[in-house]
Amino acid sequence: MILALPSLEAPKTIFLVLFIIIFLATQRTILSLKQITVADYLLFSWIIVGFIVAKFAGIQNKEWGGAVNAMLIPLFLFCLKHCQFNDKEMGTLLISVIISSLLASSVSVWLLYTHQKNALELNSVGHVNHSSIYLCINYALALAFSLTQKPTDLWVKRLLFITIVLILGSLVIISDSRGSTLAMLIITITYGLIWIKKSKTPLVLFLLASVLISSELYLSKTSIVQKTLSETSSGSGGLSERIKIWNSALLIWRHNPVFGLGIKNFSQATQEKQAHWLNEENKTYTDKLYLPYPHGHSLYFNTLAEQGIIGVSVIFFNLLTICYFLYRYRPKLENEPIYWLLWLAAFGTMQVILINGLFNTTLHHEHGILSVLIIGLWWSRIKLPITTRHS
Repeated sequence: MILALPSLEAPKTIFLVLFIIIFLATQRTILSLKQITVADYLLFSWIIVGFIVAKFAGIQNKEWGGAVNAMLIPLFLFCLKHCQFNDKEMGTLLISVIISSLLASSVSVWLLYTHQKNALELNSVGHVNHSSIYLCINYALALAFSLTQKPTDLWVKRLLFITIVLILGSLVIISDSRGSTLAMLIITITYGLIWIKKSKTPLVLFLLASVLISSELYLSKTSIVQKTLSETSSGSGGLSERIKIWNSALLIWRHNPVFGLGIKNFSQATQEKQAHWLNEENKTYTDKLYLPYPHGHSLYFNTLAEQGIIGVSVIFFNLLTICYFLYRYRPKLENEPIYWLLWLAAFGTMQVILINGLFNTTLHHEHGILSVLIIGLWWSRIKLPITTRHS
């Protein structure tokens, strides 16, 4: 599943479903009430909320199919949470994530620079915004690998991870996604701050690199800088047409406040429907304020419009619970490098979900699956003595 995830559409879904089926069939003891925790019940609520929303959706179209697709993400997280991978297996899985992403990216870069594509898009992930999110998660993972290498490890290995970090960071910048670039910058700084427990050197290097790279991007007027300057000067605040889409999302929610439109039904809020809703509010539809769109261009606005208060409450309560566990089980100096790696990767992934989610629809398909893969591997470890090393 990992190898197919960024590149092959059908195989990744088949392998994911097979993993879930095999896991549930062979690990039935986890369904015992004695084994179920409060966090598991929260995940169950996430699994079923899409179907509850579909039953009462404001528009009937793709809401049931959307609920099935959305269900796979929390269900996959539930399975991973109860897995018992050892250190070597976890390392292999995470290395496979990076390898598969680099392979998919190499094809995308080739298509971009041979002008067969206009943007950096991973084949299965799709649109450049989604591909940049996927790459940003990989950047967080690779940076965690580079920090957690032991002093006794070969210098070639340490250099390799640093090189991968630079490659993935460059790919995020090439994608022209400002949300992913911002998340990448914040991840870099926060990793340095957390690593102060062990050494101050990474923070100094990360700050210096961030300043130098930002200066170079501005001085060379790269496309991501030109795009931002152009939109800022036009009065959009650098948010392009997102504000109009968010206005539409809020309009959808006001008229479907409890259950929303149903997952994957955002596009059904056509100009005619929006004009009708505005007419009920004694307002007039205008292209300057509203924009019909396939999705809400934000995890927050999209969830609010498609799943209403019910969906927002369930999903974000789950995300806040994960954030709480990240804080509660933050690594200590005496913890093994593998736990530092897992925690940093999960922490970086949550930053991508929540920070990039302000501007893009994170937790969506491929990068949603990748997100819970990384979070789930870390989560499976906190139920064990985290200072114990498993062979």
